[in-house]
Amino acid sequence: MTVTVRFPTANEIETTGWTSPSNAHADDGVYATAAPAKNGAIGSRWYNFDFDTAIPASPTPTISAVKIIYQYNVSTAASVATMRTRARIDGVDQANHDDTTEPTTDTTITVDITADRTWTRANLLDASLRITGEGRRGNSNNAVTFSLDYIQVEVTWNTGSAATKAHHYRMRRTA
Repeated sequence: MTVTVRFPTANEIETTGWTSPSNAHADDGVYATAAPAKNGAIGSRWYNFDFDTAIPASPTPTISAVKIIYQYNVSTAASVATMRTRARIDGVDQANHDDTTEPTTDTTITVDITADRTWTRANLLDASLRITGEGRRGNSNNAVTFSLDYIQVEVTWNTGSAATKAHHYRMRRTA
């Protein structure tokens, strides 16, 4: 098994857009921010995680786990704040994953999205994969600011067991 973790290198607006969304491209204490209106949401999509070069095309890899990992905080725990994440594959949104803990200090959240679909290498390529991060404010008169330090994707994959590889090697040598 190989575990590969990647930060994005690009972003786009989904709903209004985070302020300075490129600040979420690295774990560096520099934040993208969002201050949604009451009953509103602000969202961006992050992409170009470079799994194209990190996960080989051949032999065909088996994807056994996919996780979204992000670190954020909110300015107040009194605004009904929700941090929503989801994958978007080839323009199709996957399941929403909401964190409603309203952390007022930097908190790392790991969302296992493996069960959202059957994953292939093609789903993880730069042309296919987008990760949405959306700050949502509920029905509260208390304003809130979301501060997102980083967002990244972790993929666990393999290209077969050592025994399988040895068997294929022996088969090629005897053919």
